[in-house]
Amino acid sequence: MNDKSVRKHIKVTAKARNDLLEIGNFTESKWGRSQRNHYLKQMDEAFNLIGDSPKIGKDRSHVLAGYRSFQQGSHVIYYRESETIEIIRVLHERMDVERHIQKA
Repeated sequence: MNDKSVRKHIKVTAKARNDLLEIGNFTESKWGRSQRNHYLKQMDEAFNLIGDSPKIGKDRSHVLAGYRSFQQGSHVIYYRESETIEIIRVLHERMDVERHIQKA
């Protein structure tokens, strides 16, 4: 939608922060620090896009009610929207989401 709404505050859970750390470490070990920085910057830009347009992601209510996902590179960002955007996990596209996301 083209409304002039304010970007929602983005909260990254501890598990999602750990996911990003692991993604960064793996990327740096395979492709170097520059590629790690580039990829993590793309993740940050994706978080901001989600904050601007929370409905941009696919509905993932079959995983847990209210969950959405957004593909970024080889990873999928799982989040839910309330007053804020809560980034739940950042998982590789081949990972079993139901195994890695449990009810809080």
